[in-house]
Amino acid sequence: MKKSSATETAKANLNLVQATRAFEHGENAFGAKYIKSGFARTAEDDLLFALGWPHVRYLIDGHTDDLLTDPAAIEKTVFKTQAGLGVPRGIALRRIRAFAAYALGPDGKLRQGAARALLNDHPMSEGEATTFVAEHLAGRALGTKQLEIIFLLEAMAGPNAIAEAITKAFEDAADAQLLEHASDKSTWAFGLGFLLLRAEASYSIALRERLEAILRRCPKEDVNSHSVANVLDQVLHQSKASLRSDHTDQSMLLHWIDESPSAVREQLAASARPFGGAVYARMVFLGGEDVIDYYKKHYDKVKDASEQRAIVAQFGRIASPKVRELIEAMSEKSKAENDARAWLDENRSYR
Repeated sequence: MKKSSATETAKANLNLVQATRAFEHGENAFGAKYIKSGFARTAEDDLLFALGWPHVRYLIDGHTDDLLTDPAAIEKTVFKTQAGLGVPRGIALRRIRAFAAYALGPDGKLRQGAARALLNDHPMSEGEATTFVAEHLAGRALGTKQLEIIFLLEAMAGPNAIAEAITKAFEDAADAQLLEHASDKSTWAFGLGFLLLRAEASYSIALRERLEAILRRCPKEDVNSHSVANVLDQVLHQSKASLRSDHTDQSMLLHWIDESPSAVREQLAASARPFGGAVYARMVFLGGEDVIDYYKKHYDKVKDASEQRAIVAQFGRIASPKVRELIEAMSEKSKAENDARAWLDENRSYR
């Protein structure tokens, strides 16, 4: 493909509509009560931040990547790392199935059909999605990219259905499986926290009661810090989690929705939870705009250029003069200088 043609195709892909069922409950979602009016630059984004944005995925219809036929090109596209929130629908279906196929089943053996999964972009119904969750979480080892699978399934089937399926899988799990070191399965507990924000309010409350019952099955001691029980406890109880084992991962703070902004900022102190290489727009929603000053000191430690570009795109939707200061700094020194300069040109009147 000629360079000009490739550029035109890339521009066309950028203009495609992105869709997700993640926010289908809108102001009836559980997390809507956390809206901070004026935090974002639009009322629509105020709601999205309250519901856990940008920890979500969107499906893109009509993307040229869904027209790929070469197996090698498909595999490369399915497994490539990306910081963007939009995924071509066909690639998303292949990605879910392929990530699940490269894992160990209940018998401890590599699941069959990984090659076929890469080529399977057959639409997935809501029922098929929930069955997928049950069968996948029954596996002994699930592999990597679990958060990607969760959010893609939610985009297709909605937060109620996927949150219900995850909760049921944890209810069916043996106590030992809830307590053992299993960072892959505990990722599903972490991701569930965002789905509970986006689920319909009464539905989310009912699921939370069932999850509390699961935690009551777990002892208060000798709980591995990377277990389902430990992470689920932190998602539900935040700073009051009793099963917590001195976590230093900043990502767990993304669920501290009921804590004060100062409590979140205190945890970002180097002695408590040192910077781990990720910059979170949601952390500003939880910890206040002073968190932007914190990230201004650390954004250049983010290694991947696409992740730095995501900082510009995501922070650019926050209504704070500190955002301009951050993006101005990134326009002078970062791996996203062009994106930062473009944002500044498009937002000259932004204060």
